[in-house]
Amino acid sequence: MNKVKEFVRRAGAVTLAAIMVLSSTGCAGKGEQQEKGGTDTKVQSSEPITLRILENDTAKSLGYLDELLKAFNEKYADQGITAVDANMEEYSNLAENGPYGYGPDVIYQANDKLMTYAADKHIMALDVASYECCSKLPSTAVDAFKINVDGKDYYCGIPINVQEPMLFYRADLMPENWENDWDDNKNGVADFFENWNDLYAYSLYLREHDTSANKDSKYGLVASLNDLYMMAEFIFSYGGYVFGTGADGALDAKDIGFGKGDSALGMMELRQFAGLMSEECIDDSVKTGRYSKVADGTYFCSISTPDTYKLFFERLEKVYEGEGKSSEEAAKLAEENLMMIELPR
Repeated sequence: MNKVKEFVRRAGAVTLAAIMVLSSTGCAGKGEQQEKGGTDTKVQSSEPITLRILENDTAKSLGYLDELLKAFNEKYADQGITAVDANMEEYSNLAENGPYGYGPDVIYQANDKLMTYAADKHIMALDVASYECCSKLPSTAVDAFKINVDGKDYYCGIPINVQEPMLFYRADLMPENWENDWDDNKNGVADFFENWNDLYAYSLYLREHDTSANKDSKYGLVASLNDLYMMAEFIFSYGGYVFGTGADGALDAKDIGFGKGDSALGMMELRQFAGLMSEECIDDSVKTGRYSKVADGTYFCSISTPDTYKLFFERLEKVYEGEGKSSEEAAKLAEENLMMIELPR
């Protein structure tokens, strides 16, 4: 568990550092001057500058947005620059809000969303050459944020850490007979953690043995169907991939492999899983409900990223406290039983 916590801490730290890079982008307006030296951009202004930062809801609930803002404001206090929470929902529509001055000054978002706004000129370009981090990133990653406007190339974002989706579950809710009934190869790992077919079989078993009046208390895997990032392993398990490799062994950004191999079978399998999931799987509502529903046992497992470990942990603590455990006992049980593992193959 210590390794899990350290991984979560580091993932958050990388995100913070990356957003601070974005936050320090010079926004020189009328009456302002920018002085560039090395990798820093110093802004000298006769008027105070306030940057409104839009981060995702996870950052807010875990508190590291506050850490980011505090660190940024301490660093730039002598330059008249202050960063504040944009106080906007993470799914804000920048196409409607941005051009009218209601959008954030800095947004943390994946390139597939970000570049949509860049194409419609709702966000500013960045001088990526001035950031030391870009020289350490592969050109294919940086070029994901490149856009050509009127014959000139611009960069409207900087790639940051990529977290691998993980499977979260409660160890104390494993079936009592799993060593005999769900470990055919006798390797000490439940088959439903090793391959999708057995996870489907166990999800079906839970649905068929749901004794609640509304048949809505026991599910196997439940996750967001329209989140390709979270569900890409269904494609990868059947031969799909993101980028292929060239003759030199380097990634080939022109070779997009989401439709390669038997990836269609993976998507068919995902569609079959949908028939066993709760209706929350059809949109993003499952992303907020998965923490409490894995904790209370409604979902046997769900998919999320390591930075959300604490959210699962806090919900599980509350479940144990609701069962009469002290706060110390609840924390100990949550640490013992909350598991985060790689997805099946």
